[in-house]
Amino acid sequence: MSHRDKRGRSLIHLAVLKGNINIINLLISRGANINGADEKGLTALHLAVKKGLVDVLKHLLSIGADPENCCNRKYKPIHTAAEMNDVSCLAELLKHPSVDVNAEGEQGCTPVHHCCFRDSANCLTLLLKFGANIYKADHVGSYPIHRAVTYLAENCLKILFDHELSQFHERSCQFRNITRFAISDEVEATKHKAAKMDRITRALVGLEVCYREGKSVANGTLSVEEDSAKIVEEMGNKALVNLIDSEGEI
Repeated sequence: MSHRDKRGRSLIHLAVLKGNINIINLLISRGANINGADEKGLTALHLAVKKGLVDVLKHLLSIGADPENCCNRKYKPIHTAAEMNDVSCLAELLKHPSVDVNAEGEQGCTPVHHCCFRDSANCLTLLLKFGANIYKADHVGSYPIHRAVTYLAENCLKILFDHELSQFHERSCQFRNITRFAISDEVEATKHKAAKMDRITRALVGLEVCYREGKSVANGTLSVEEDSAKIVEEMGNKALVNLIDSEGEI
């Protein structure tokens, strides 16, 4: 089981490259290391993804292959699948509970970054469905959208733009919901404003009486002015909220 070729590949590596599940099982039964790596750090899973052997990949995962193992360049199988635009292999990897959709590879690049290296639009779409973060920068500060432009990944660039727009729309809807709650609260506040207006009306009637009877009205006038200023401010705020609601946007 320890025999290796000049590339450091074990017997199980060779069996995977041939896509022979029966031989893989035989080697495992004789003690072969399913997670053993060659001189580049590539495991059997890495090779299955590179060859696009989804059935072999599924079998390896079912018998204990670790999808989180990195090669020497810090690539995990998910990075390889994303860069090669292999949706079938990527889908199988994403089903595994230990796989991180935002896993960092070489220089902190995520699977989304790797999609942008080769314009792997189908894999990018799948990653987004699994909640991939397009706002995660690599170790040099580049976001996936930077990589998409650098590598002329036009299809991925369009997907990233569309995803950003959908996220913006969702945040806008959340704001509108908050605004509606605020307006509902305003209905209750209007009752208090009506009570204040009634108080001012009564005060004005009192002032008129004071004037007719020749009494001092200084204190009463000051009270009316203060109440009026507060209500004007509150009614102005209400008008602003109503304007936002009628326009349907900020």
